[in-house]
Amino acid sequence: MSKRKYKIGPRPHLWKWGKDPFLKEKNIAFLKARVQAKYRKEKWTLDFPTFSAMWTKDKWKQKGIKADCLCMSRRDPKKGWTKNNVFLVARGNNQLRLRQLRNQTRPKNFTYKGKKYKDYKHLADHYNIEVQTARNWYRFK
Repeated sequence: MSKRKYKIGPRPHLWKWGKDPFLKEKNIAFLKARVQAKYRKEKWTLDFPTFSAMWTKDKWKQKGIKADCLCMSRRDPKKGWTKNNVFLVARGNNQLRLRQLRNQTRPKNFTYKGKKYKDYKHLADHYNIEVQTARNWYRFK
């Protein structure tokens, strides 16, 4: 068996942010978040040093998918991922906050086909349809 010409396996001396595996893990998470934002057509101006400074080692250990784990979120969901619009929050609190923001944007006291309605439920009751259908009627009129 002949010796291989090239080394196989991890080559930390070639990693972009140095030999620290923790920085490599953060860089991979940063790249995934940036690609996901671009996929959703959201503005992304964060750079890796800012992202890395935000996620210290103790906060990185709290990252996960459960409600009490930390995640990165935007103060204003309609604006991009910028240094001033991004913060860390518990995932459960973030979902609650986003749901409350979404509920504030729902129309109240709107007019549909010349008749005034208090909300989607009243429109659905008037036409004897599901609330979701009433919502779609209003959205796509």
